[in-house]
Amino acid sequence: MMENIGLGIAVATAVTALIKIVPIMALAHRPFPRLFRYWLNFVPAAVLSAIIVAEILEKPETTSFGISVALLSTIFSLIAGMLTRSLFVTVVVSILAYLLFQNI
Repeated sequence: MMENIGLGIAVATAVTALIKIVPIMALAHRPFPRLFRYWLNFVPAAVLSAIIVAEILEKPETTSFGISVALLSTIFSLIAGMLTRSLFVTVVVSILAYLLFQNI
Protein backbone atom coordinates (compact mmCIF):
# COMPACT_ATOMS: atom_id res chain seq x y z
CA MET A 1 0.00 0.00 0.00
CA MET A 2 2.75 2.47 0.91
CA GLU A 3 4.59 1.73 -2.34
CA ASN A 4 1.58 2.90 -4.33
CA ILE A 5 1.34 6.13 -2.34
CA GLY A 6 5.03 6.84 -2.83
CA LEU A 7 4.73 6.13 -6.54
CA GLY A 8 1.70 8.41 -6.77
CA ILE A 9 3.55 11.22 -5.03
CA ALA A 10 6.57 10.75 -7.30
CA VAL A 11 4.44 10.80 -10.46
CA ALA A 12 2.51 13.88 -9.29
CA THR A 13 5.79 15.64 -8.50
CA ALA A 14 7.24 14.81 -11.90
CA VAL A 15 4.12 15.94 -13.77
CA THR A 16 3.94 19.19 -11.80
CA ALA A 17 7.62 19.91 -12.40
CA LEU A 18 7.30 19.21 -16.13
CA ILE A 19 4.26 21.44 -16.46
CA LYS A 20 6.17 24.32 -14.89
CA ILE A 21 9.69 23.75 -16.22
CA VAL A 22 9.03 22.95 -19.89
CA PRO A 23 7.25 26.23 -20.76
CA ILE A 24 9.90 28.27 -18.94
CA MET A 25 12.71 26.53 -20.78
CA ALA A 26 10.94 26.78 -24.13
CA LEU A 27 10.04 30.47 -23.82
CA ALA A 28 12.98 31.81 -21.80
CA HIS A 29 15.04 33.17 -24.70
CA ARG A 30 12.24 34.26 -27.00
CA PRO A 31 11.28 37.92 -27.20
CA PHE A 32 7.60 38.58 -26.62
CA PRO A 33 5.64 41.07 -28.70
CA ARG A 34 5.08 44.46 -27.07
CA LEU A 35 1.29 44.02 -26.94
CA PHE A 36 1.64 40.64 -25.19
CA ARG A 37 4.05 42.11 -22.59
CA TYR A 38 1.64 44.98 -22.02
CA TRP A 39 -1.23 42.52 -21.56
CA LEU A 40 0.81 40.47 -19.07
CA ASN A 41 1.13 43.53 -16.83
CA PHE A 42 -2.58 43.22 -16.00
CA VAL A 43 -2.50 39.56 -14.97
CA PRO A 44 -1.39 40.04 -11.31
CA ALA A 45 -4.05 42.70 -10.68
CA ALA A 46 -6.73 40.57 -12.32
CA VAL A 47 -5.81 37.50 -10.30
CA LEU A 48 -5.69 39.44 -7.03
CA SER A 49 -9.04 41.07 -7.81
CA ALA A 50 -10.62 37.70 -8.53
CA ILE A 51 -9.33 36.29 -5.25
CA ILE A 52 -10.60 39.28 -3.27
CA VAL A 53 -14.03 39.34 -4.91
CA ALA A 54 -14.46 35.59 -4.42
CA GLU A 55 -13.53 35.94 -0.76
CA ILE A 56 -15.96 38.83 -0.23
CA LEU A 57 -18.85 37.07 -1.94
CA GLU A 58 -18.15 33.78 -0.18
CA LYS A 59 -18.73 35.19 3.31
CA PRO A 60 -22.46 34.91 4.08
CA GLU A 61 -22.20 36.69 7.45
CA THR A 62 -24.35 39.83 7.61
CA THR A 63 -24.94 42.64 10.08
CA SER A 64 -28.27 43.19 11.78
CA PHE A 65 -29.06 45.55 8.87
CA GLY A 66 -28.62 42.71 6.37
CA ILE A 67 -25.43 44.06 4.78
CA SER A 68 -22.42 41.80 4.27
CA VAL A 69 -19.76 42.19 6.96
CA ALA A 70 -16.98 41.42 4.49
CA LEU A 71 -18.28 43.98 2.00
CA LEU A 72 -18.52 46.72 4.63
CA SER A 73 -15.03 46.05 5.95
CA THR A 74 -13.71 46.03 2.38
CA ILE A 75 -15.26 49.43 1.70
CA PHE A 76 -13.72 50.84 4.87
CA SER A 77 -10.31 49.39 4.05
CA LEU A 78 -10.47 50.84 0.52
CA ILE A 79 -11.25 54.28 1.92
CA ALA A 80 -8.43 53.98 4.48
CA GLY A 81 -6.02 52.83 1.79
CA MET A 82 -6.87 55.68 -0.55
CA LEU A 83 -6.63 58.30 2.21
CA THR A 84 -3.45 57.11 3.93
CA ARG A 85 -1.57 55.16 1.21
CA SER A 86 -0.29 53.00 4.07
CA LEU A 87 -0.54 49.22 3.95
CA PHE A 88 -0.30 48.96 7.73
CA VAL A 89 -3.17 51.39 8.33
CA THR A 90 -5.26 49.69 5.66
CA VAL A 91 -4.82 46.27 7.24
CA VAL A 92 -5.53 47.55 10.75
CA VAL A 93 -8.67 49.41 9.57
CA SER A 94 -9.93 46.36 7.71
CA ILE A 95 -9.45 44.09 10.72
CA LEU A 96 -11.08 46.55 13.09
CA ALA A 97 -13.96 47.18 10.68
CA TYR A 98 -14.55 43.45 10.28
CA LEU A 99 -14.57 42.96 14.05
CA LEU A 100 -16.87 45.96 14.53
CA PHE A 101 -19.39 44.97 11.87
CA GLN A 102 -19.29 41.35 12.94
CA ASN A 103 -20.61 42.38 16.37
CA ILE A 104 -23.31 44.79 15.14
